[in-house]
Amino acid sequence: MTEGFRFASRTRSLEPAIIGKIREAAPPGAIDFALGEPIEPDPLAAREAARRHLAEGASRYVFGPGMPELRKEIASLYPPPYDHEDCVIVTVGTAEANAVATLAFAEPGSEVLLPSLAFPPSRDLIPFCGARQTEYPVSFENHFHVVPEDVDSRIGQETSMVLLNSPSNPTGAVQPSAVLERVSEAANASNIPVVSDEIYSGLCYSPSQCVSLAEISEKGLIVNGVSKSHAMTGWRVGWLVAPRELIQKLLAVHQLLVTCPPVLSQTAACAALRDGKDHQREILTVFEKKRRLMTEGLQKIPHLRFHVPEGAFYFFVDTQAYAESGAELALRLAKKGVLVVPGEVFGAAGRGFLRLSFCAKETEITTGVERFGELLQEEL
Repeated sequence: MTEGFRFASRTRSLEPAIIGKIREAAPPGAIDFALGEPIEPDPLAAREAARRHLAEGASRYVFGPGMPELRKEIASLYPPPYDHEDCVIVTVGTAEANAVATLAFAEPGSEVLLPSLAFPPSRDLIPFCGARQTEYPVSFENHFHVVPEDVDSRIGQETSMVLLNSPSNPTGAVQPSAVLERVSEAANASNIPVVSDEIYSGLCYSPSQCVSLAEISEKGLIVNGVSKSHAMTGWRVGWLVAPRELIQKLLAVHQLLVTCPPVLSQTAACAALRDGKDHQREILTVFEKKRRLMTEGLQKIPHLRFHVPEGAFYFFVDTQAYAESGAELALRLAKKGVLVVPGEVFGAAGRGFLRLSFCAKETEITTGVERFGELLQEEL
């Protein structure tokens, strides 16, 4: 019998994701606008490299920060002082990279600043570490862009780190370089690290506007990976890039969590970064078309407010004209064959919003948005 087991207090804030209930409510063949995963194939170069690796039968531990050749490829993506392999730790996806950074800086009694709309695991990590969340607002009226003064005014003696996400999940907003500059200046003045999750940086629809924190600050921590830009979600390869003087402590946390990411996956990711640039451009072209299709469909639905995403593959749609609660609306939509994610999943500021992913097939996007509009009209 296990009824008397007492879970650690750090688990109190952890609850099963509501998306599980939504999926359970959906009938077979439901159109999936909830899934945040490219359906395009992963790079041929990655698959071929993995096959060669398996044929050689040489999978062994790669201790420490990861394969040197992969770290060199990652470092080449960034400007000085991050352009050296010693500034890179290869992680098991960006989930581990974010966990390493949060575990390294957040502690009981401290506070972590994060946007009022944030990816749930990043949000949940904070109380898990015994720290508290302090939100800075991002609003529909401001196109979900950060107002630097809102961050600066919240930095206090107990602030241990600042989280950014650009392009954003769930809003698709890309933070302008001026925002990144002013936020990093405010944090640096208080000797506080800024952690920038840039996993969607390969999916910017105006690439010149998509700036990495690495181009702004020499003191930032950058999280990224191959999951979205190269359609390699299942390979689970991410990275954490940081100033050299921080790497050893971050590496100690990384090695506490995992011995190393799978060597097969590291081999594939290295090939993808080295030889998969055409593949990456093709994926971006595909998503540009899908974004246009969903835009055209959503524009036909009355009483709906949304911004065309600047990056990533999500629309964050204001459906308050139809229902106050996005969670309840999402459940009703699921039962009728359209899967979406309620905005409340990303924070209280998301109440009344739904996140729609345009990762589905183009035909499903067209028919699915039409069905979505019809179901919303039934709510009136």
